[in-house]
This record gives sequence, C-alpha cells and structure tokens, in this order.
Amino acid sequence: MSDRRSFSEEFKADAVEMVISSGSSLTDVSAVLGVNVQIAYNWLYSQNTKPRKPQTKRSEQQQVLESHREKFLAAITYIWEHRRR
Repeated sequence: MSDRRSFSEEFKADAVEMVISSGSSLTDVSAVLGVNVQIAYNWLYSQNTKPRKPQTKRSEQQQVLESHREKFLAAITYIWEHRRR
C-alpha cells in the first residue's frame, strides 16, 4: 500500500487560487488544507505563480505595535511614579 495521497487537478487549482486571492501566506494555506508546503509550492510553480507574502498592511501592524508600546510605556511610567521611596 502506498502512503501517498493524490489530489485532483481541481483541488490543486483551488489551492493555488486560495493562495493568490486570499492574501494569506503559502504556509498558512497549506496548513489549512493539510498539505505539505513544498507540495503546494510545486502546484504554484507549475502554474508559473510565485507565492505572495501576507497582505497585512504595514500600517495596521505599526498601529498595533504602537498601541502595545504606548501601553507598555504607560505601565512603566506608573510603576516608576508610584515606587516606594
């Protein structure tokens, strides 16, 4: 018995389309589909398509980081101002 799984051409095409249209990383889509990332990369490569990086905008990431930074600084300031003297 072979342990290899086979995937239909339709499944492969859908997987490639999911990577292209979702903006998710190839690794994330592969994990969701339960497919080895190298197999999914081969499907992309066979269609002359390169995987994209996630579409999370840098400005959104910056806003989250800035929010965490502000909260951290506020906590440190509070601790510093209310320390025992």
